[in-house]
Amino acid sequence: MAIQLSSDSSQNKEEHRAKNSAKQKFSWQALLESEFVQGKVSVKDRMFFTEQLALLLDTGINIHGALQAIANQLGKGPLKKLVESLLKEVSEGKSFSHALAKHPKVFSATYVNLIAASEQGGFTVKVLEELHDYDERRAEMKHTLFSSFSYPAFLIIFSVLVVVLVLVKLFPVFAEMFEEIRDELPATTIVFLEASDLLTQHGQWILVALVGFISTLVAIVQAPSGKRALDIIVFKIPILRTLIAKTYLVQVTQVLSLSLSNGVNLLDSLIASRETVKNHLYVEFLSQVEERLREGRSFTRSFEHPQFIPKVVNQMTMAGEESGNLGKVLGKLSFYYQKDMQRKLQSTAKAMEPIMLMFMGVLVGLIVSSLILPIFKLSSAVG
Repeated sequence: MAIQLSSDSSQNKEEHRAKNSAKQKFSWQALLESEFVQGKVSVKDRMFFTEQLALLLDTGINIHGALQAIANQLGKGPLKKLVESLLKEVSEGKSFSHALAKHPKVFSATYVNLIAASEQGGFTVKVLEELHDYDERRAEMKHTLFSSFSYPAFLIIFSVLVVVLVLVKLFPVFAEMFEEIRDELPATTIVFLEASDLLTQHGQWILVALVGFISTLVAIVQAPSGKRALDIIVFKIPILRTLIAKTYLVQVTQVLSLSLSNGVNLLDSLIASRETVKNHLYVEFLSQVEERLREGRSFTRSFEHPQFIPKVVNQMTMAGEESGNLGKVLGKLSFYYQKDMQRKLQSTAKAMEPIMLMFMGVLVGLIVSSLILPIFKLSSAVG
């Protein structure tokens, strides 16, 4: 009997070990297949998928065959997994829009709603082409924003690093030499020497305090109340307010135009457009527009706001509502304001470049003069 118990116990241990091994295997497999390891589907991936799908469907291939063809040409990666997931859903008899809705991080509500409307109306290829153009225009606008501010930002960061390097490495070498004529030193030299002493003696604590400050600031901004406070502060700065308002105007009118032109009703189009907005104040404005529309007001009267919407937009949307071409009018507005914003950003960036170069020149001049003038005084005193 005891032998039987021992045998049962041994068998239970083996089963327990096998279960643990299976759990370990599953967890490792899940980790290897996770988004953290394999990465996520990028906007470029989505654009490629949309373009390829439109081309294949336009040749007469059905959605199942098109997805299969795209999956076959892809190597291992997040996009292949996504396409295979879509293919599995479609193979089970689900609609394409239903399959897309399973991946909200990749396909927005606008994307899903438009595909759903196109499936009912039979114009999926047209919608896919428009969605690809929409992603291209958004990518173009992001590139313009990044390229306009990246060079000035680089110059500022480079200037700060140069000044810190000079203060930490160069000024301490001359500090003892200048002690003899401390009272005769220029004000700029004294300021730089004091800053040099501060950085060399307490640099590590300054770095810790700076990292702590930035971490705290990021944590505050990520909190809902902090994000709202930052949005309010940003909108009190005229230049930033204008830039952000026009950026969101372009995005919202793009989505509204795309949705309305393809049969999505106005309220659903507005709700979808709200997903593209990250600023709390602008989201609240769009929520107010939605409430006014539900109360029965016209889109033009609902879409009024002195800070966010230029008067010419309301005049054009009124004409669009009266003629029944609101989607087309919003599309023209979106295109116009995107081009206008790109021109202004590019001209602003070009105007900032000489200003930043002058700033760097003045900074270098101050540093050089702060070192050379005392050296001249020392050499004349020795002579």
